[in-house]
Amino acid sequence: MHVSVFHHAVSTFYAPSELAETTGMHRELLRCNPDWNSGKGRYDPCFVMTNPTEIGLDALTVARLRVCISFTYEGVQHECALVEWFERDVLDVETGMLTVRHELDADDEDHEHTDTLDRLERFYVNWYADYHAHEHLL
Repeated sequence: MHVSVFHHAVSTFYAPSELAETTGMHRELLRCNPDWNSGKGRYDPCFVMTNPTEIGLDALTVARLRVCISFTYEGVQHECALVEWFERDVLDVETGMLTVRHELDADDEDHEHTDTLDRLERFYVNWYADYHAHEHLL
């Protein structure tokens, strides 16, 4: 069996906005490249649909993309991703935002800006962000 490894994935989704024009289709590149930034790596966070019976963020789990693989088994191609899961922690009463934390504890002695997702214990997920939020990221 041959396994192909990819260092990015493309997500295509419907999000009507001025930037996506009237068709509303948008593409986002998610990176999981170990050689990014002189070998420090870039592993983008993402949402994974884990509960399709729910609506909005209740249907999603926060994860970080680590590697994408593709393989063919018995004539069927399978595209998979290895992700690092973040579990829901608490709802911050002051901001109204959900906090998430690593599912597994990571011990990181050296800290640089590229290690932020490894080093910090909790992260905020903005419940108030809508499908336009990606348009404001640099």
